[in-house]
Amino acid sequence: MREMVPTASVLLLPLCAVLTLPSPSAIANVFIGADFCFPVNRTIEQQHEVVLEMKSPINLKIMVWDSKQPYRPDIHPSYRGRVLCLKRGGVLVSNVSLDDSGIYEIIIRDFLRSNESHLVDLRVFDPVSQPMVKMAGDCSANVSLSCSASKGTNATIYWRKRLEPNITYNGSVLLLNRGRGGQAAEYECVAENPISQEISRPQQPCQENPDRDRIWLILPVIVVAVLVIICCCYQKWWKTTLRTTWSSIAAFTQGSDPDSPVKDGILPSGA
Repeated sequence: MREMVPTASVLLLPLCAVLTLPSPSAIANVFIGADFCFPVNRTIEQQHEVVLEMKSPINLKIMVWDSKQPYRPDIHPSYRGRVLCLKRGGVLVSNVSLDDSGIYEIIIRDFLRSNESHLVDLRVFDPVSQPMVKMAGDCSANVSLSCSASKGTNATIYWRKRLEPNITYNGSVLLLNRGRGGQAAEYECVAENPISQEISRPQQPCQENPDRDRIWLILPVIVVAVLVIICCCYQKWWKTTLRTTWSSIAAFTQGSDPDSPVKDGILPSGA
């Protein structure tokens, strides 16, 4: 059982009123710095005594309150200033820390009927921080995503698909094999404990390129077109070079006869 008590709206007096536990024992998960109330099932008119003890990990009597001396509770020195009885009922332990985790027993001794006792397993947690992700490998081979959280008591870390949160992968490391389509999906790392949950930024190791296949289909056509253009340009250049060369040879062969007919760089027969 867990009850968060807003201290600003509660009258703190060494008196306990009515508050019931749903069962003889309960588990209470709270975060660091919270206030926790151990319930007491008695009215202030009844003669009774309330004892709060820690049973594990150490055996320690924290407080004894007697209705005969309501303003003089006996509180252990290490809990003074943090333990109070509430007028509306219950024993309040304020500003809990990790060291307050343990099993507690609250005992109500009554002069009119048999005694009652309740066990409370108080578990104090540090909230988890947002997970950080590191990637190893590349898209041409296997890719691994490693996740960690710098804060959080008893944090559980796992992966899930962003658009399919019901698909989860246990552990802090996610291995994505090449060629199975998983590298292109978006993933989230989740870190959680009983009192908090944080999610990493979406991770997409290898983004799909919808134009990639289209480019591979067009590329051969582009290569062929370039080769044709190169061949045409080379053929034109070759013809021009050949014509110029023959003209030079013809002019050199004619010597001093500038009137010899030359057509397309070729001398007439018998010249």
